[in-house]
Amino acid sequence: QEMNLTISDAEIDDVLAQMRQKNLWDMAELRTAVRKLGFAHLAEYRDHVRTEKLRVKMLRVKLGSRLRVTEQEVKRILEAEFKGGKMEDEVRSRHVLIKVPPSASPFEVNQLRRKAWSIHDQVIAADKSFAELAELHSDDLGTEVGGDLGFMRRWMLDPSFANKLWSLRKGEVSKVIQTPFGFHIIKMLERRWVPAKDPRILEQMIRARLTEQQFIHLYSAWIAELKASTHIEIRI
Repeated sequence: QEMNLTISDAEIDDVLAQMRQKNLWDMAELRTAVRKLGFAHLAEYRDHVRTEKLRVKMLRVKLGSRLRVTEQEVKRILEAEFKGGKMEDEVRSRHVLIKVPPSASPFEVNQLRRKAWSIHDQVIAADKSFAELAELHSDDLGTEVGGDLGFMRRWMLDPSFANKLWSLRKGEVSKVIQTPFGFHIIKMLERRWVPAKDPRILEQMIRARLTEQQFIHLYSAWIAELKASTHIEIRI
């Protein structure tokens, strides 16, 4: 707000239109996809998009002039990981979502985090199956039975969720992770390679990944500079 940054409704409409175009969804299919991502309704997802775009816009203002993602880097990863854009992998998984309301206080967030870890301990103890625990505890009403997300391509998921899911081996269960939706426990079920939907989507995903990596590096350096110049403890 101090920087007078805003995200217009038209910008959010554009994001949703791109999602529909990429996936050939009508509005009903978009709403179903949004529920699978853990949102109760489309308006809640629009709020999430606004928050994330505002965060990115702020970082771009502060750090954007230092970002450098080259086409050579993008093409190298496209060739190495996606057979030049011809193939991509998709992963089937289950998850338990403990939703964190936007208005939650730090105390409430901590209580929800403790609840997620308690469920994680039950998963590890294996007294009940992952699917049974998901049915009992998950706040994600958009998933199939037992928290099953079905097969999803990486670019369809929140980056934090996707990064953790893609790091798991078949049958492996994650520790508790946090995304803008809340706290998750993820179980990776299976992975398969399929023809790429559109190489341009993969290029966008790779570019976003490289940009995010640079953001993290530059943000850490920026915080270090602030600490050095102000001698004030900054907690991240």
